[in-house]
Amino acid sequence: MGRNAERKLSGDQFSFRYLDHELGHMREVVRRLGVRSHELRVKTLDDAIFVPDAVAAANGRAGDRGGLLHGDGSVVTEAAGRRWPKPMPVTPTTVVDQDVIYGGRVFGHYGVFLLESLCRLWAAAQFDPSLPIVFNVQAFTSTQHQLLSVFGIDPERLIVLTEPTRLRRVHIPEPIAELTHWAHDRTGGFYRDAARRVLGECAVDHISDQPLYISRNKLSSSHRQTIGESELESILTENGFAIAHPETMSVADQIKLFNSHKHIFGTCGTALHNALFSLHRPHLHIFVDGLPPREFFLTSAIAEAPTTFIQCLSSGKHKDSRTAAHRLLPQLIEFWPLLQYLTEHRFITEISRNDTAYVSDHATALHSEAWVFSRIILAKRSKEPLTSTEEDEAVQYAEGSWPVAAALMWYSLDRDQQRVEALAGKLLTLVEAEQSPERIERYGADTILAMRRSLTSLPADLAHDLQAAAFDKLGAAQNGNTRRRNASELAIKRGEKNLSGDAFSFRFLDQDVNHIRDMVNRLGIRSHELRVSTLEDLIFVPDSVAVTNGGPGDRGGLLHEDGSVIAEASGRRWPKPMQVKPAQVLAQDVIYGGWIFGQYGHFILETPCRLWAIAQFDPSLPIVFNGRGTTAVQRKVLSAFGIDPERLLFPTEATLLRRVHVPEAISELAHWAHDRTGELYRDAARRVLGEHGPDQVSDQPLYISRNKLSSSYRQTIGEAALEKILSDNGFAIAHPETMSFEEQIKVFNSHRHIFGCSGTAMHNILFSLHRPHLHMFVDGLPMREYFLSAVVAGAPTTFIQCLSSGGREVPLTSMWRVLPQVVEFEPLLQYLAENGFVTQRAEGDATGVAQRTIELHSEAWIYTHVNLAQRARKDLTPAEEDEATHHAEASWPIAAMLMWYWSGRDPQRAAAMASRLQSLVQTEGSPERIERYGADAIFVTHRCLALLPPDLADDLLIVISDRLGLPPRGSHERPSANVGTTTADAAFVEVTKPVADDPIDAPIVEPRGPMSSGSVFGRRLWARLAGALFGMRQAFRGRPTGDSGGIAKD
Repeated sequence: MGRNAERKLSGDQFSFRYLDHELGHMREVVRRLGVRSHELRVKTLDDAIFVPDAVAAANGRAGDRGGLLHGDGSVVTEAAGRRWPKPMPVTPTTVVDQDVIYGGRVFGHYGVFLLESLCRLWAAAQFDPSLPIVFNVQAFTSTQHQLLSVFGIDPERLIVLTEPTRLRRVHIPEPIAELTHWAHDRTGGFYRDAARRVLGECAVDHISDQPLYISRNKLSSSHRQTIGESELESILTENGFAIAHPETMSVADQIKLFNSHKHIFGTCGTALHNALFSLHRPHLHIFVDGLPPREFFLTSAIAEAPTTFIQCLSSGKHKDSRTAAHRLLPQLIEFWPLLQYLTEHRFITEISRNDTAYVSDHATALHSEAWVFSRIILAKRSKEPLTSTEEDEAVQYAEGSWPVAAALMWYSLDRDQQRVEALAGKLLTLVEAEQSPERIERYGADTILAMRRSLTSLPADLAHDLQAAAFDKLGAAQNGNTRRRNASELAIKRGEKNLSGDAFSFRFLDQDVNHIRDMVNRLGIRSHELRVSTLEDLIFVPDSVAVTNGGPGDRGGLLHEDGSVIAEASGRRWPKPMQVKPAQVLAQDVIYGGWIFGQYGHFILETPCRLWAIAQFDPSLPIVFNGRGTTAVQRKVLSAFGIDPERLLFPTEATLLRRVHVPEAISELAHWAHDRTGELYRDAARRVLGEHGPDQVSDQPLYISRNKLSSSYRQTIGEAALEKILSDNGFAIAHPETMSFEEQIKVFNSHRHIFGCSGTAMHNILFSLHRPHLHMFVDGLPMREYFLSAVVAGAPTTFIQCLSSGGREVPLTSMWRVLPQVVEFEPLLQYLAENGFVTQRAEGDATGVAQRTIELHSEAWIYTHVNLAQRARKDLTPAEEDEATHHAEASWPIAAMLMWYWSGRDPQRAAAMASRLQSLVQTEGSPERIERYGADAIFVTHRCLALLPPDLADDLLIVISDRLGLPPRGSHERPSANVGTTTADAAFVEVTKPVADDPIDAPIVEPRGPMSSGSVFGRRLWARLAGALFGMRQAFRGRPTGDSGGIAKD
């Protein structure tokens, strides 16, 4: 990158006040900084591997960084900058086949993002404006999107990659600056060009002589505090200064602000880097505490802004250790030198030293509180104890300071339980008496975060009262996002008892036992009094309306009329604060039920969690749910909980609810449950079984099989062979997907020992009245919800490591949950034999059975992997393509998936796969394979018909229909959105039309007689008609027939 054309900065470019003792040191620091003038270059590299930070940390240590690597795992130095990734061998799981620009790493801190994350974008104008830009980031914030737009980057160009990815061709611009080291002489023009996009070519018409002060006074205590700013702002305002708080402004407004004043003042902080956008080179007056950070010298040099550093901040009476943490400790404004400087330069009228004494004394008292608060927080986070002097000072301040009392209460956990309880009582009294909006705004959010860690150690009544006072008094001052976070983390943790990993047993999981126990210890059982909140004039926002107003993934829920979130109604899935005008009004009282989840396990675990309170209300009172409707199975489940389906309401538009009762949730998935949760499910079981359940509980062990599930679900390869072994040894075999809800409840109440792979059906254990022993087969760490279900059900549980990925590499994404698993017979049969469930089998028998599953697992793995690639719109690697093509020679399921995969990429290869599929399906003789793969092969074929040659499409559909079964014609049950419309019609003041089934999704009805598929003519006609209708449906929905869609699910 050549430093041969570097011009060193000089300390003479800056001026200093009250820093005489540091001048020599500062000039030496400045001389290490440079401005370069070499030719900037762009390196183009083929087949680089991009590794996200999250994957690098997962493969190495927390804090390890990702970046761009060569194929051998070595670092691409041109893409590394000053923060190097760690060389690592990594296999890419996805491929980006088009040219991309590498943007580098995205930093969350505003100043570092401004100075580093944008430093490669100078080259973006050299390329096609539609060329994607890859950044190393999990997600962009709103502010970051605003900044990128300022630099001419359309957010549509940004690619966020969450997995190791091969980049076929990547353009890597050289950075234009390196934080605290150097900048290129083109850097200033780069930022000023961005400013012109905001301001227009002529920029601001008039530059004001009014001095501007950039304040940090509205930042919370989680940022470095500058004590005395309120008093300083009063003095400056009286002397004609403008005051600005950048955190309350958009990026565009900040840029305009920094281009509107000739003199800009402020404490040394991130907002002052906005001087980079100034076109008229204002004079910066930066308040510092000792030696300024080097980046501020570089910013001033780039902006060509004359800068004076004024030593007028200090650590007060406290000793500053000058470690990295000192940047987080509060600073105190030293008024006398600052006001002297301002007076000398005629920014304010002269103020006597006596006048500043009172102001300084008041600020010093506030600074001591802030210092003690911050010092406690830093000690707790760094796990370094306070000194005895610091601890005594903290105890003294806690007598009159609720922020210090909260911080010290958190610090004292695991040190002094008696002190924790005493501080909690003091905190409750002090918080209730607080009247200062400024103190609440400064300390409220961080005090809640410190408090919530202590609540589980307090007596239930005290924890409850403290939580209520804290959120009522301190939460009200927070914005929507902070309130959302506070309520989620505070989470009504009153009277919670953590679970223990000792409550479970494990086999063949020795290497994970400590990790499992640590995970289980984070789960809890609560015992507080459950409550119902009654609220008036709330707005119900369906998910579909939230997505329209926000974006994909946004959730609806209950909101106040000002758009803020109702914490009591949110649970773990929080709606986004939004301004929504209700389209209709529901005038009568209603109960809020929460969300209807489509997946059976989530529906069982989450949807009923507010139904404990239903018996308290009139049984005709409507229940409002967020969802599109319910299926027949869901209505059966709700009936078991005593809910008449006629009571259910599913508003499809934003609706004003005049009066709504919001029961507290009785559990939160994978986090906690109330000690009344088990009884809620057992009462539901009694409604199905009768008061006492089955007369006799069998000693016959029961195996819950997934073997009849289609390939849309996660497959467990080897189950057929396992079922044969278990049946021979007297096991009962059950397939829940073939049973009614009532039959499933009965079967889970009829056996003392229940075996099965981890999966959604195992949550039916919640309905067991006699607490059977669960034997659950897992592949590594079980998911947390299974521990919670077992505890709620009171069922002793053993987790057996006897599933695996068959030696294949599992991607580090959520997609692993849908990839097929293979039964490892040797450990499983060993466990069954040791516990007397099967007779001892020879090792060779287990090996033979296991070997027969490997080929089946390979087919299922490739089939699912191709499906996932198509669904995620990602390309297979060449090796994956070759393996899939090889298996497609003999596997019609893989041939079907490859046909779909190629349909939008290479029509010729898609047609070849269609021919192969037609040939292989004609010879299929296995009912089991047809049952497993048939429905999805039909679905995939329908997606491709419009893209195949007409004759081939006709013949393929006929063969598929004959061999695999007629195409599904409305057989999949759609949620009924019209349940309860009678109640709804009576209740709404302004009623919109109820949701009607999409007419384009009406079942395809096959004609009878000579037009039926029984005749050759009818078969041809039917094939063309089915394909045409499928294409029309896709066109009606605005989707291409060959696009990727989801058929894989857990």
